[in-house]
Amino acid sequence: MDGEPFIADVRVNGTDFVPSLVDYGCLCYGAPRILENAAGDGKEVKIDKITYVSIDLDGHQQHRVFMYVIDDLNWDMILGKRWMEDQDVHIHAKEGYLEIGSMESKYETDDVTSLLS
Repeated sequence: MDGEPFIADVRVNGTDFVPSLVDYGCLCYGAPRILENAAGDGKEVKIDKITYVSIDLDGHQQHRVFMYVIDDLNWDMILGKRWMEDQDVHIHAKEGYLEIGSMESKYETDDVTSLLS
């Protein structure tokens, strides 16, 4: 990874904002499995819990977004490939913003220079 990660502040269940990694390389699976290097320390973690939340990303709201629960990660939330495809997200890494869906919601951040691949 040569640049800074793309981090978005996402409101969860209408209450708290959590820093969330936007990562196009994150694939989703629907069964318990072992995930290698999820915490960035080379260790394996078992994914065996799933939850759902409502999220608000700068006005782009979704209800019942399903997520894995993984302890001790570097990020509170990871918005991965499946979410990006479902929401028709376009990444403008150089300019530092996400374009979300056909309504062209835009989430901008000053901290972005590139994305994780």
